[in-house]
Amino acid sequence: QRLGWGPRLLAALALRGAAASMYMSLADVPVGCYNWGYVYLPTLPGSVAESSAMACQARCAGTAGCGFFTYIAKQCWLSGSQSALAVSETQGGVSGPANCSVEAAVCSASYVPAPGFPAQDAAESHRAWPTGEQPTNLQCWPRKSTGFPASCSSTTATVLEDTEQGWPGHCEGLMKIHNLNPGETCQLRCLQSPLCAVWAEEDASNGDGSRACWQGLFARNCLRSANGISAPPGNYFRSQLVMHGGYRVLMNTADMQITNLTKAFGIEDFSDPAEGAKACRKTCLSYL
Repeated sequence: QRLGWGPRLLAALALRGAAASMYMSLADVPVGCYNWGYVYLPTLPGSVAESSAMACQARCAGTAGCGFFTYIAKQCWLSGSQSALAVSETQGGVSGPANCSVEAAVCSASYVPAPGFPAQDAAESHRAWPTGEQPTNLQCWPRKSTGFPASCSSTTATVLEDTEQGWPGHCEGLMKIHNLNPGETCQLRCLQSPLCAVWAEEDASNGDGSRACWQGLFARNCLRSANGISAPPGNYFRSQLVMHGGYRVLMNTADMQITNLTKAFGIEDFSDPAEGAKACRKTCLSYL
């Protein structure tokens, strides 16, 4: 579970129906209140157009029988108090309760599941958590007004792998960055962008000797030069794998089969399983 701290709150009276209206932007919503990429099902009949997730939450707070809201594509869906959290099939969904508490319980360091987690099905797994809901991805990460993850104000990014320390860094799927600001380096942009897990810089692709910047959300197949970004021998090449924020270990998943994972690299890349496990762990830590 990735942790983030430091929500900005506006002073207001804690009245039902007014609690949500005090949030002027997504950056003002208490950390841990909203879920990103999740919906509450089933919904009450019909949806209503709203200008923001905060307006949708305010509508829920003022509607009898509404316990949760879901905001997708400028449409506000309301759900009863017995609805359940599910992964959204549509990107950009934001959901949460009718009213936010000042400090969400899920973001507490003491919020851990009971010994029965993970259970045989999703419903039992949810019930293993103190509030009856398993924390969602990035639920406790502070947000910008746009909804994107905010930079950590109290900690710097941690470098997990570096080509200067022998890491190959030839990752697939990186995007070329064309809008670096004056004085801004490729490394600095990545370290200040929570959604950047890996950056690379080389001086071959532009054709004029200038350095090109590449960044990506996920470090995939970074161990072989034939896979992804690289530079001919004698040219400049530098890459780093980074972690934003911190983490805590909730449980040991050894001897468990976890499905629907994304492949980071093949077993052929490591003759020593222990070294492969270390590399896999670092890839996991870099990915938000």
